[in-house]
Amino acid sequence: MKSPRSGRLWKIIGGVAAVALLLLFFTWEDGDQTTPSAEDRFETKVATVETVEEIVTGSFTIEDRSAEDATPVIHTSGVVTELMVEKDEAPEALEHLMDIDGRPVFAIVGGTPFYREITSRTSDGDDIRTLEDNLVAAGYEVGEVDGKADSDLRDAIKKWQKDEDRKQTGVFDPTSFIWLPSDFIVDEVLVDVGGVVSFETPVVHMRKKGDLVAVARIEQGAITDVRNGLDVSLRLDGLPDSDLSGTVTQIEDQPIDGTSNFLVEIRIGDLGEGVREGMRGDAEILVTRHRDVVVVPTGAVGGPVNAPSVRVLANGNVEIRTIKVGVVTPAETVIISGVAAGELVVVAEKEA
Repeated sequence: MKSPRSGRLWKIIGGVAAVALLLLFFTWEDGDQTTPSAEDRFETKVATVETVEEIVTGSFTIEDRSAEDATPVIHTSGVVTELMVEKDEAPEALEHLMDIDGRPVFAIVGGTPFYREITSRTSDGDDIRTLEDNLVAAGYEVGEVDGKADSDLRDAIKKWQKDEDRKQTGVFDPTSFIWLPSDFIVDEVLVDVGGVVSFETPVVHMRKKGDLVAVARIEQGAITDVRNGLDVSLRLDGLPDSDLSGTVTQIEDQPIDGTSNFLVEIRIGDLGEGVREGMRGDAEILVTRHRDVVVVPTGAVGGPVNAPSVRVLANGNVEIRTIKVGVVTPAETVIISGVAAGELVVVAEKEA
């Protein structure tokens, strides 16, 4: 039979053990189950002030929409012994184009064709003014550009003849020149080395420089944002380093048959070298540029379309803010109200 003292001892031991278990439980709760802070749970980005651009994209093809062309002719005869002029070139004033029977033939670039010999006795005329313009463009002093065959012009011709190792006569001989219209580019060379030319043989076919345009295809959903005068950036597939710019000049009012695409004509500012009809690429039309606006990552915006919201980390807590948005791009959303620059918006929850 157990004594009363022994029973009391066992009760005391049991009570102590229970207290120890409780202490162990609460210690485990405090040590391993601490709730992580909001900073540890969420990935955030700072709302920043930036410039946001609305862009409409589409593919384009280079087309020649001009009917204006020219086919300059030569005013001598013989065999082509050397050929310098090339396709896609815009020859400069007094440029060496070719040799006929070993005799150099040069370019006269200007708006007035002429085929007469010019001496000190030649009557005044616009063709003389064109010759003066060419000499000036090539770096020669002609005095006043006035269309007069005076001593200044004769001296300039002599200096040019000396530089070209020609007999210094001071006389302009049209058989040594080909008149080319200004602002035109060589579309095709019509003669070959070894070929025979005669008086008024066409030597090149030319098209007006800058009349190549980019014709872009824009989806129906985006065409309402496009208007004449908008700036365009162009990248050509065949010229990966190309960086062309242009302006929207014409928008077709009906879609291409059987499609939802509209044609948009883009006038290119500077064609550069190597741009040819039929080349393709991608166009970016700048619809709107918003400067100094508050933006957040588009992935941070949630909620229904009519009441968008973001989660903002403030004072260690996450708040859900209803916002008013402006321009939305795949990467960024403009915030009109609801978030200030510098605040932290939640973009994702971190993995545990």
